[in-house]
Amino acid sequence: MTTAGASRGYDSLFGSFGLKENPFHVSPDPRFLFSGQAYQTAIAELMFGVQTRRGLHVLTGEAGTGKTTLMRCFLQWLADRHFSSSYVFHTHLAPAELFEFILRDFGVPIIDSARKTDLLATLQQWLLSRQALGDTPVLIIDEAQALSIRTLSELRLLLNLENLTGKLLQIVLAGQPELTEKLHRPELGALRQRMMVHCRLPVLTLEDTAQYIDARLRGAGATDPRIFSPETVQTLYSYARGIPRVTNLLCERAMIGAYAEHQTIVSPAHVRKVAAEYDLEGETGPSALIDIALPPRERDPAKIPPVVVPPKSIAERPVIAAKAPVIVPAMNVLPATHAPVSPSTLASTPAPAVWFAPTRAPVPQPPKPKEKHSKEFIVEFCLDSAQQKELPKIVDGFDWRKYRPENPFKGYWSEISRSFRSDSKELYSFLAVRIKSLAPYLASSARKIRLPSLNVRRNLFGSLTNWLRTPLNKHRPRVPSATPPARAGKT
Repeated sequence: MTTAGASRGYDSLFGSFGLKENPFHVSPDPRFLFSGQAYQTAIAELMFGVQTRRGLHVLTGEAGTGKTTLMRCFLQWLADRHFSSSYVFHTHLAPAELFEFILRDFGVPIIDSARKTDLLATLQQWLLSRQALGDTPVLIIDEAQALSIRTLSELRLLLNLENLTGKLLQIVLAGQPELTEKLHRPELGALRQRMMVHCRLPVLTLEDTAQYIDARLRGAGATDPRIFSPETVQTLYSYARGIPRVTNLLCERAMIGAYAEHQTIVSPAHVRKVAAEYDLEGETGPSALIDIALPPRERDPAKIPPVVVPPKSIAERPVIAAKAPVIVPAMNVLPATHAPVSPSTLASTPAPAVWFAPTRAPVPQPPKPKEKHSKEFIVEFCLDSAQQKELPKIVDGFDWRKYRPENPFKGYWSEISRSFRSDSKELYSFLAVRIKSLAPYLASSARKIRLPSLNVRRNLFGSLTNWLRTPLNKHRPRVPSATPPARAGKT
């Protein structure tokens, strides 16, 4: 099949549903931005923060909740107001590489020097010139949860570029909830203090999912939004769990399945078939009505189906339990008599609101004798009648060293020595890598160094010999002969 034939088949697929294009394509499109309350609030806060030059803005949400689509819509808003923008989508970059990427995306000519200080100076000059022209440059970093701690701390340098009117550069960090956890680390406290705007995108509820699908269909030109029935939307929500990306996937594949069967209405069976292909787990039946996107305290009690308590005997009627836990005392309890009770008596006795079976207090059982281990009989004690005191009787073969309590002083120094050995290994591995990388430079430098020739015998021992030969009294004539002169008066 050629490309033109595939395109005609693709158009006829969605044209059979009365659509002009695919409303559920995966790529982010600002035209299909969901106009829910949370999304409108988030984009309004970002616009207000940029216009007032707040500095750092953070947008968080689960994967697939539409952060990238909202950022594309925000970029379109910046372009309409002729604001300079830089969009960073690759976050595995070193700080210097990130600064260079930002300058290139802003269109700033980069000098030959790749030092961080030169890049920051160039960026500051460009920001000052843009502010003089009435521009507000905005830096958007998507998938910011993948930024390293070092790179996030370096972003604080960009926030220090400011003047009397506000920050020269506006930064928007968009990422998953892991970004919030990373910003709450102690080493990023200075950056967290500069966070002026924090927006959160929640997952969709059941009503939001129905409105989301309807808005997508109308954006694609649908005149009849009943392509997905309420039952189908309920099944979709049970599998997608309020994630727009998964909802788009299920809707698109379910429409293809319905088109293959020559149907114009998507049924829950089509959705279940697609969910089985992608190994998605969902809930069906009354439990799907529960709003799983909200915490238990915020769920609507009207959506929770009542729980029916089955009767415990044929004489009881089924009781519908209240939605809130209510404790009702058992007032009408049958008397505990030994006389037989007829079925008519049981039928005439009104059933209690909640049946409590008569229980008896547990009878305390005597403690079981402890089974002695064979090691407990190694040391036995006997009573000596002469000394009237307990003397230990050691059984042969007992090794007291195995059962001696551990010396705390020895354990303390063992822990210190173990820590010292581990630190020494880390230091050695760190220095070995550094020395190995510097080995070529050290070798080349050693060849250029010329040390003077050191002759120990000539310099050290020669000077010592000359000193020993020098007489202490220079005025006294030196006797060449070693024979002492003869004294006067002796022959």
